[in-house]
Amino acid sequence: MRIHWLIALIAASCVLNAQSTDPDTEFLLKHALADRDSFGLGSARAPTLEDIARNGNSDFTTAKSDDVWIYPEESSSASGNMHDRAEAYLSRVLADSDAALLGHVTQQVSLFNSTKHNIVTDLLFQVDEVLRSDRTAEIQIGGKLVVTREGGIMHADGHRIEVRVNQFPPFETGGRYVLFLHRDARTGSYRVLSSDAFKVSGTTIHPAQTTAWATRVRVQIC
Repeated sequence: MRIHWLIALIAASCVLNAQSTDPDTEFLLKHALADRDSFGLGSARAPTLEDIARNGNSDFTTAKSDDVWIYPEESSSASGNMHDRAEAYLSRVLADSDAALLGHVTQQVSLFNSTKHNIVTDLLFQVDEVLRSDRTAEIQIGGKLVVTREGGIMHADGHRIEVRVNQFPPFETGGRYVLFLHRDARTGSYRVLSSDAFKVSGTTIHPAQTTAWATRVRVQIC
């Protein structure tokens, strides 16, 4: 077990390409190692992502679906105007989420899960504004926390291996987002679904999702 942990640690350090590890990098790496199996192990009968790339002697990309939690009254096919649907969505996610935050991504790291059937990315998220936080989590403006999600890019034997999540593009380092998060009690990291992530561009906020209805949503903010 310790050998597997050491291999994962070395691989993660190579991904970060860090000449020296600062406290933020060490904090992120610690969470990434704990989070890498949060989305399942995959089938033991299936070939690993590394095996697929090696056997094909080429880069390899696979896609996964995301668990999008959109209620019928919030969907684009629901009756009523966009404002009513947005209000229904906002009321629900504020009540259901453990934290609602505005902030920006400072760094990211991707790892294979322990069976190498998936790739998981952890990102360090610096809080610019707390919209909501439950009492069990001490989240402060200027503080940093770890957000984990499926998908990412790794390299093995010179091959690029990518796991994409359909309609949920990667987060951008330096990008600003509004996130509605759910805390993982086991690791202390926060999980986010594509439906609960919003990109901030200047004074405009829009869903991180790339679905047809999401790309039509643009909201002007102060």
